[in-house]
Amino acid sequence: MKKLLATLIAASFLGLGSLSFAQDKSAASVKDKPTAANPEPGTIGSIKDKPSNINPLPKPQFGLWLDPHGFITPGPKIKNFIDTDRDGTDDRFQLRPGAPAGKPRPTKPGEKPGEKPGEKPGGGDRPKPPEPFRPPHPPRPELPDDLQDQLDVFKAAQDALRDGLKAKIDELGEDATREDVKAVAEAFRADNKQAIDAQIAAGKALHDAIKENRPQRGDIERPEPPAEVKAAADAMRAVHQTLGKARHDLHKALKDASDEDRKAIVAAFKEEQKEHHQELKEAKKALREAIRDNAQSGDRRSED
Repeated sequence: MKKLLATLIAASFLGLGSLSFAQDKSAASVKDKPTAANPEPGTIGSIKDKPSNINPLPKPQFGLWLDPHGFITPGPKIKNFIDTDRDGTDDRFQLRPGAPAGKPRPTKPGEKPGEKPGEKPGGGDRPKPPEPFRPPHPPRPELPDDLQDQLDVFKAAQDALRDGLKAKIDELGEDATREDVKAVAEAFRADNKQAIDAQIAAGKALHDAIKENRPQRGDIERPEPPAEVKAAADAMRAVHQTLGKARHDLHKALKDASDEDRKAIVAAFKEEQKEHHQELKEAKKALREAIRDNAQSGDRRSED
Protein backbone atom coordinates (compact mmCIF):
# COMPACT_ATOMS: atom_id res chain seq x y z
CA MET A 1 0.00 0.00 0.00
CA LYS A 2 2.76 2.37 0.87
CA LYS A 3 4.59 1.46 -2.33
CA LEU A 4 1.45 2.17 -4.42
CA LEU A 5 0.86 5.51 -2.78
CA ALA A 6 4.49 6.50 -3.35
CA THR A 7 4.27 5.55 -6.99
CA LEU A 8 1.15 7.68 -7.59
CA ILE A 9 2.72 10.66 -5.88
CA ALA A 10 5.86 10.31 -7.98
CA ALA A 11 3.87 9.94 -11.20
CA SER A 12 1.78 13.00 -10.42
CA PHE A 13 4.86 15.05 -9.80
CA LEU A 14 6.47 13.80 -13.02
CA GLY A 15 3.34 14.50 -15.16
CA LEU A 16 2.80 18.00 -13.83
CA GLY A 17 6.38 18.80 -14.40
CA SER A 18 6.36 17.64 -18.02
CA LEU A 19 3.14 19.58 -18.73
CA SER A 20 4.48 22.76 -17.27
CA PHE A 21 7.70 22.25 -19.19
CA ALA A 22 5.79 21.80 -22.46
CA GLN A 23 3.74 24.96 -21.85
CA ASP A 24 6.82 26.98 -21.07
CA LYS A 25 8.58 25.67 -24.18
CA SER A 26 5.68 26.50 -26.50
CA ALA A 27 5.30 29.94 -24.96
CA ALA A 28 8.96 30.53 -25.35
CA SER A 29 8.90 29.45 -28.99
CA VAL A 30 6.04 31.83 -29.73
CA LYS A 31 7.67 34.62 -27.81
CA ASP A 32 11.08 34.13 -29.38
CA LYS A 33 9.72 33.78 -32.99
CA PRO A 34 10.51 36.96 -35.05
CA THR A 35 7.50 38.75 -36.59
CA ALA A 36 7.43 40.92 -39.74
CA ALA A 37 6.79 44.58 -39.17
CA ASN A 38 3.76 46.09 -40.92
CA PRO A 39 4.99 48.80 -43.37
CA GLU A 40 3.35 52.17 -43.46
CA PRO A 41 1.01 52.90 -46.42
CA GLY A 42 2.90 54.46 -49.31
CA THR A 43 6.25 52.90 -48.30
CA ILE A 44 8.07 50.10 -50.09
CA GLY A 45 6.39 46.78 -49.41
CA SER A 46 2.92 48.19 -48.71
CA ILE A 47 -0.18 46.63 -50.31
CA LYS A 48 -0.87 49.70 -52.45
CA ASP A 49 2.54 49.44 -54.11
CA LYS A 50 2.16 45.79 -55.08
CA PRO A 51 1.23 45.18 -58.76
CA SER A 52 -2.28 43.89 -59.36
CA ASN A 53 -2.99 41.02 -61.77
CA ILE A 54 -6.63 42.09 -62.24
CA ASN A 55 -7.30 43.87 -65.56
CA PRO A 56 -9.17 47.15 -65.09
CA LEU A 57 -12.57 47.54 -66.76
CA PRO A 58 -12.45 49.26 -70.18
CA LYS A 59 -13.49 52.88 -70.28
CA PRO A 60 -16.95 53.58 -71.75
CA GLN A 61 -16.72 54.03 -75.51
CA PHE A 62 -20.36 54.61 -76.40
CA GLY A 63 -20.84 56.24 -79.79
CA LEU A 64 -17.17 56.04 -80.77
CA TRP A 65 -18.07 54.79 -84.28
CA LEU A 66 -21.09 57.06 -84.82
CA ASP A 67 -21.20 60.47 -86.46
CA PRO A 68 -23.05 63.45 -84.94
CA HIS A 69 -26.25 62.34 -86.71
CA GLY A 70 -26.14 58.81 -85.24
CA PHE A 71 -25.04 57.01 -88.42
CA ILE A 72 -22.08 54.61 -88.54
CA THR A 73 -18.92 56.30 -89.78
CA PRO A 74 -17.44 54.70 -92.90
CA GLY A 75 -14.13 52.89 -92.76
CA PRO A 76 -12.62 49.69 -91.32
CA LYS A 77 -13.33 48.67 -87.72
CA ILE A 78 -11.25 46.54 -85.35
CA LYS A 79 -12.57 43.08 -84.48
CA ASN A 80 -12.57 43.29 -80.66
CA PHE A 81 -15.98 43.34 -78.98
CA ILE A 82 -16.79 45.74 -76.12
CA ASP A 83 -20.14 45.34 -74.36
CA THR A 84 -20.05 46.88 -70.90
CA ASP A 85 -23.86 47.11 -70.60
CA ARG A 86 -24.26 43.41 -71.52
CA ASP A 87 -26.99 43.97 -74.13
CA GLY A 88 -25.31 42.06 -76.98
CA THR A 89 -24.40 45.21 -78.95
CA ASP A 90 -20.96 46.75 -79.25
CA ASP A 91 -20.83 49.97 -77.19
CA ARG A 92 -19.16 51.85 -80.03
CA PHE A 93 -22.29 51.40 -82.17
CA GLN A 94 -24.55 52.81 -79.40
CA LEU A 95 -25.11 56.38 -78.32
CA ARG A 96 -25.72 55.32 -74.70
CA PRO A 97 -26.17 52.08 -72.70
CA GLY A 98 -29.15 50.05 -73.91
CA ALA A 99 -29.67 52.20 -77.02
CA PRO A 100 -30.21 50.51 -80.40
CA ALA A 101 -27.23 50.13 -82.69
CA GLY A 102 -26.65 52.83 -85.29
CA LYS A 103 -27.24 52.21 -88.98
CA PRO A 104 -25.17 53.11 -92.04
CA ARG A 105 -26.02 56.44 -93.61
CA PRO A 106 -28.54 55.89 -96.44
CA THR A 107 -27.08 56.60 -99.84
CA LYS A 108 -28.82 58.84 -102.34
CA PRO A 109 -29.32 57.74 -105.98
CA GLY A 110 -25.94 57.94 -107.66
CA GLU A 111 -24.04 58.35 -104.38
CA LYS A 112 -21.46 55.70 -103.55
CA PRO A 113 -21.28 54.21 -100.04
CA GLY A 114 -18.68 55.94 -97.90
CA GLU A 115 -18.91 59.33 -99.61
CA LYS A 116 -19.90 62.35 -97.58
CA PRO A 117 -23.20 64.05 -98.47
CA GLY A 118 -22.66 66.65 -101.15
CA GLU A 119 -19.14 65.45 -101.91
CA LYS A 120 -18.19 65.20 -105.55
CA PRO A 121 -17.55 61.69 -106.91
CA GLY A 122 -13.86 60.90 -106.61
CA GLY A 123 -13.36 63.39 -103.80
CA GLY A 124 -11.46 65.87 -105.96
CA ASP A 125 -12.21 69.48 -106.79
CA ARG A 126 -11.96 69.12 -110.54
CA PRO A 127 -12.58 72.23 -112.64
CA LYS A 128 -15.72 72.15 -114.71
CA PRO A 129 -15.18 71.67 -118.44
CA PRO A 130 -15.94 74.67 -120.62
CA GLU A 131 -19.48 74.93 -121.92
CA PRO A 132 -19.76 73.76 -125.53
CA PHE A 133 -20.61 76.38 -128.10
CA ARG A 134 -24.22 76.22 -129.24
CA PRO A 135 -25.51 78.58 -131.91
CA PRO A 136 -28.37 80.72 -130.58
CA HIS A 137 -31.80 79.91 -131.92
CA PRO A 138 -33.58 82.67 -133.83
CA PRO A 139 -36.54 84.30 -132.06
CA ARG A 140 -39.90 82.60 -132.55
CA PRO A 141 -41.89 84.55 -135.14
CA GLU A 142 -45.29 85.90 -134.12
CA LEU A 143 -48.51 85.01 -135.97
CA PRO A 144 -50.45 87.62 -137.94
CA ASP A 145 -53.26 89.32 -136.05
CA ASP A 146 -56.11 87.63 -137.96
CA LEU A 147 -54.67 84.14 -137.42
CA GLN A 148 -54.05 84.91 -133.74
CA ASP A 149 -57.72 85.94 -133.35
CA GLN A 150 -58.89 82.73 -135.02
CA LEU A 151 -56.64 80.71 -132.74
CA ASP A 152 -58.06 82.42 -129.64
CA VAL A 153 -61.64 81.72 -130.77
CA PHE A 154 -60.78 78.08 -131.44
CA LYS A 155 -59.23 77.65 -127.99
CA ALA A 156 -62.26 79.26 -126.30
CA ALA A 157 -64.65 76.87 -128.07
CA GLN A 158 -62.48 73.91 -127.12
CA ASP A 159 -62.49 74.97 -123.46
CA ALA A 160 -66.29 75.37 -123.52
CA LEU A 161 -66.82 71.84 -124.84
CA ARG A 162 -64.35 70.40 -122.36
CA ASP A 163 -65.96 72.18 -119.42
CA GLY A 164 -69.43 71.03 -120.49
CA LEU A 165 -68.37 67.38 -120.63
CA LYS A 166 -66.63 67.67 -117.25
CA ALA A 167 -69.78 69.14 -115.69
CA LYS A 168 -71.88 66.24 -116.99
CA ILE A 169 -69.44 63.71 -115.55
CA ASP A 170 -69.33 65.50 -112.18
CA GLU A 171 -73.14 65.18 -111.92
CA LEU A 172 -72.76 61.39 -111.73
CA GLY A 173 -71.04 61.61 -108.35
CA GLU A 174 -68.11 59.67 -106.93
CA ASP A 175 -69.87 56.28 -107.20
CA ALA A 176 -70.10 56.42 -110.98
CA THR A 177 -68.73 53.42 -112.85
CA ARG A 178 -66.74 53.42 -116.06
CA GLU A 179 -69.82 52.39 -118.01
CA ASP A 180 -71.75 55.38 -116.62
CA VAL A 181 -69.00 57.80 -117.64
CA LYS A 182 -68.81 56.24 -121.10
CA ALA A 183 -72.58 56.57 -121.56
CA VAL A 184 -72.53 60.24 -120.51
CA ALA A 185 -69.63 60.96 -122.89
CA GLU A 186 -71.43 59.33 -125.82
CA ALA A 187 -74.64 61.25 -125.04
CA PHE A 188 -72.70 64.54 -124.81
CA ARG A 189 -70.99 63.78 -128.13
CA ALA A 190 -74.35 63.10 -129.77
CA ASP A 191 -75.95 66.28 -128.38
CA ASN A 192 -73.01 68.46 -129.45
CA LYS A 193 -72.23 66.74 -132.75
CA GLN A 194 -72.50 69.93 -134.80
CA ALA A 195 -70.24 71.93 -132.49
CA ILE A 196 -67.66 69.13 -132.39
CA ASP A 197 -67.66 68.75 -136.19
CA ALA A 198 -67.30 72.51 -136.55
CA GLN A 199 -64.33 72.50 -134.18
CA ILE A 200 -62.66 69.70 -136.16
CA ALA A 201 -63.09 71.60 -139.41
CA ALA A 202 -61.93 74.87 -137.83
CA GLY A 203 -58.84 73.23 -136.35
CA LYS A 204 -57.84 71.75 -139.70
CA ALA A 205 -58.37 75.06 -141.53
CA LEU A 206 -56.45 76.93 -138.84
CA HIS A 207 -53.54 74.48 -139.07
CA ASP A 208 -53.32 74.90 -142.84
CA ALA A 209 -53.50 78.69 -142.56
CA ILE A 210 -50.74 78.83 -139.99
CA LYS A 211 -48.59 76.54 -142.11
CA GLU A 212 -49.06 78.69 -145.22
CA ASN A 213 -48.43 81.97 -143.39
CA ARG A 214 -45.53 80.73 -141.31
CA PRO A 215 -42.57 83.04 -141.92
CA GLN A 216 -39.39 81.50 -143.15
CA ARG A 217 -36.78 81.21 -140.49
CA GLY A 218 -33.28 82.19 -141.33
CA ASP A 219 -30.73 79.45 -141.69
CA ILE A 220 -28.67 78.84 -138.59
CA GLU A 221 -25.02 79.50 -139.22
CA ARG A 222 -23.25 76.39 -138.05
CA PRO A 223 -19.47 76.49 -137.66
CA GLU A 224 -17.53 74.51 -140.20
CA PRO A 225 -15.60 71.65 -138.56
CA PRO A 226 -11.81 71.80 -138.83
CA ALA A 227 -10.10 69.85 -141.58
CA GLU A 228 -8.68 67.30 -139.12
CA VAL A 229 -12.11 66.51 -137.68
CA LYS A 230 -13.67 66.28 -141.12
CA ALA A 231 -10.95 63.90 -142.35
CA ALA A 232 -11.32 61.66 -139.26
CA ALA A 233 -15.10 61.61 -139.68
CA ASP A 234 -14.80 60.68 -143.37
CA ALA A 235 -12.39 57.85 -142.50
CA MET A 236 -14.73 56.46 -139.88
CA ARG A 237 -17.69 56.76 -142.24
CA ALA A 238 -15.81 54.81 -144.93
CA VAL A 239 -15.11 51.94 -142.51
CA HIS A 240 -18.78 51.95 -141.47
CA GLN A 241 -19.85 51.66 -145.08
CA THR A 242 -17.46 48.78 -145.65
CA LEU A 243 -18.82 46.89 -142.65
CA GLY A 244 -22.41 47.62 -143.68
CA LYS A 245 -21.84 46.23 -147.19
CA ALA A 246 -20.20 43.13 -145.70
CA ARG A 247 -23.20 42.54 -143.40
CA HIS A 248 -25.58 42.96 -146.33
CA ASP A 249 -23.66 40.36 -148.33
CA LEU A 250 -23.64 38.04 -145.31
CA HIS A 251 -27.44 38.16 -144.92
CA LYS A 252 -27.84 37.55 -148.61
CA ALA A 253 -25.51 34.52 -148.47
CA LEU A 254 -27.24 33.08 -145.40
CA LYS A 255 -30.71 33.33 -146.93
CA ASP A 256 -30.55 30.13 -149.00
CA ALA A 257 -27.72 28.31 -147.16
CA SER A 258 -28.10 25.17 -145.06
CA ASP A 259 -27.39 24.98 -141.37
CA GLU A 260 -23.89 23.55 -141.85
CA ASP A 261 -23.07 26.10 -144.55
CA ARG A 262 -24.34 28.92 -142.34
CA LYS A 263 -21.92 28.03 -139.56
CA ALA A 264 -19.02 27.99 -142.00
CA ILE A 265 -20.11 31.29 -143.63
CA VAL A 266 -20.49 33.04 -140.28
CA ALA A 267 -17.10 31.79 -139.08
CA ALA A 268 -15.42 33.00 -142.28
CA PHE A 269 -17.21 36.36 -142.00
CA LYS A 270 -15.97 36.90 -138.45
CA GLU A 271 -12.43 36.05 -139.44
CA GLU A 272 -12.52 38.40 -142.42
CA GLN A 273 -14.02 41.32 -140.50
CA LYS A 274 -11.55 41.31 -137.61
CA GLU A 275 -9.28 43.72 -139.45
CA HIS A 276 -12.17 46.02 -140.37
CA HIS A 277 -13.38 46.12 -136.76
CA GLN A 278 -9.90 47.09 -135.61
CA GLU A 279 -9.82 49.83 -138.25
CA LEU A 280 -13.20 51.10 -137.03
CA LYS A 281 -11.95 51.17 -133.44
CA GLU A 282 -8.87 53.16 -134.42
CA ALA A 283 -10.94 55.52 -136.59
CA LYS A 284 -13.31 56.28 -133.69
CA LYS A 285 -10.37 56.93 -131.40
CA ALA A 286 -8.79 59.27 -133.94
CA LEU A 287 -12.08 61.15 -134.34
CA ARG A 288 -12.44 61.60 -130.57
CA GLU A 289 -8.90 62.91 -130.28
CA ALA A 290 -9.43 65.30 -133.20
CA ILE A 291 -12.64 66.66 -131.66
CA ARG A 292 -10.96 67.03 -128.27
CA ASP A 293 -7.98 68.87 -129.77
CA ASN A 294 -10.20 71.22 -131.77
CA ALA A 295 -12.91 71.79 -129.16
CA GLN A 296 -14.27 75.32 -129.17
CA SER A 297 -16.25 77.15 -126.54
CA GLY A 298 -18.01 80.46 -126.62
CA ASP A 299 -14.95 82.23 -125.19
CA ARG A 300 -12.26 80.35 -127.14
CA ARG A 301 -13.98 80.21 -130.50
CA SER A 302 -11.86 81.48 -133.35
CA GLU A 303 -13.02 84.52 -135.26
CA ASP A 304 -13.01 82.74 -138.61
